[in-house]
Amino acid sequence: DSLGDAQANLLLSEQRALSLRESLIALGVDSERITAVGMGEDFPIASNDDEEGRARNRRVDVILLDN
Repeated sequence: DSLGDAQANLLLSEQRALSLRESLIALGVDSERITAVGMGEDFPIASNDDEEGRARNRRVDVILLDN
């Protein structure tokens, strides 16, 4: 969400992404196949005007590519 300092929000976003990356690696996914990127406040999917929207914006998106 967009509450608080933008730099702190970016750090939280990066930590969420890295946490998911580590979980996937622990489940056996090859680490070379995973890129973790924090987006901070840059790509909201909901309004940050209320708690429900802010909660929706605190997320990790997973993009699967068929190679």
